[in-house]
Amino acid sequence: MPKTEKKEVRYEDSAKVFTGLSGWGCTECKRYWGNDDGAEHMARWCCATSLPCGTDGCEGRARSGWTKCDPCVTGGQRERYLAKREVEWDGSFPVVIEGDRYFFNIDALEDELRDRCHENGGPIALEPLEFELCCRERPPHFEMNDFLCDYLPDDWEVGSEAEGIDKAVNDWIKQHASDVWTTSGQRPSITSVRRHLDDDWDKVEG
Repeated sequence: MPKTEKKEVRYEDSAKVFTGLSGWGCTECKRYWGNDDGAEHMARWCCATSLPCGTDGCEGRARSGWTKCDPCVTGGQRERYLAKREVEWDGSFPVVIEGDRYFFNIDALEDELRDRCHENGGPIALEPLEFELCCRERPPHFEMNDFLCDYLPDDWEVGSEAEGIDKAVNDWIKQHASDVWTTSGQRPSITSVRRHLDDDWDKVEG
């Protein structure tokens, strides 16, 4: 099939004055969005900095770029956290708080909690904090066939050359890469967290 040549559109001929337009446009930047399905939404969304919350029944306002108001976003995150499997913590580290603050020993964890008390100007409660247990994650196993699966012909078969590459890469990974810690999807019970904190924690916690 012959290749279809793209029509040439000269700069001098690529614009004209339109009159009698009917449709939706942004009141801030004046961009015209047309009159088809979705045009009204796009025109309203275009430069808006305060949007209706997308949660059914919520009258809050969402910031630009968000679909839900801050309380609904926070509430959704909390629901996802509480949906994680609760387990009794045996005191093994590391643990993570709020998904990104990792602690590898009890002293570091207690220092963090006391710093939060200081910043709060008084005691804090443990329940709102989102503790999660960690687990080791091994480096990935390399296979040329998987790496290039979208770029190889359907009848391609792994040959000795590719197997040699696989072995060389995996030997290098084994020698140079190490395990990493990641979240396990399990949350410790607050009771078990308290059990492993310092005996005087009850003086710090509200």
